Amino acid sequence: MKKIITILSLFISFSFVSCSSESGKAEEEGVTKEITKHRNGSIHKIARRKNKKLYGVQEEYSEIGKLISSITYRNGLRDGEAIMYHDNGKPYRITTYKINKINGDRKKYRKSGKLWSVQKYKNGLPSCELKEYDESGKLDVAPTFIVSSKDQRKNKSLVELSVKGTYKKVEYYNGKLVDGKYFDKVSANKIQLKKKNKVKMLLDNVGGKPYNFIVKITTYANNNLYIYKQVK
Repeated sequence: MKKIITILSLFISFSFVSCSSESGKAEEEGVTKEITKHRNGSIHKIARRKNKKLYGVQEEYSEIGKLISSITYRNGLRDGEAIMYHDNGKPYRITTYKINKINGDRKKYRKSGKLWSVQKYKNGLPSCELKEYDESGKLDVAPTFIVSSKDQRKNKSLVELSVKGTYKKVEYYNGKLVDGKYFDKVSANKIQLKKKNKVKMLLDNVGGKPYNFIVKITTYANNNLYIYKQVK
């Protein structure tokens, strides 16, 4: 009987805690804390709930006790800061959510703590306003989206889409940026590449109909830069 009571006491203390946190501070009234562990016994995740929904800061740790992420929830949805960490304990990426959608600046930091990149979001949509910095803090030169007309054949123009600069990957889309600034994948149509990183197409130029193009450029900092151009 004494052994059973001891096991139950450990289960209550380490699996479901409703009145204290790891730092010893009292939890908000009505908030329960659930702890899961790695096989080696170290804490893996700390989940906080209110009315059975994720609420407050949710934490994840590596097997050696390093904090991997801390994400703020409200009513089961991400709402507030979500922070990913380097293995040295410094923030790697800080994102602000509002009702489960990214709103405001998403910032990335190098292991040294220096700002690496910043990009604005609105209602979950990334903007074309991406800035990346080198290790000295100097603003990097962004790749350039080039749209060129190579030839004309009867009432059609042969147009080539390409990107100049340093990057990992490119994708091209037909469409416009929302509010002239934000990329919405749902409303854009992806153009299939027939040649690596370039697109050639014949466009009908009768009546001066405009064509709208967006390029999505994946950088070596694993960010996405969006550039819009219109061809008439």
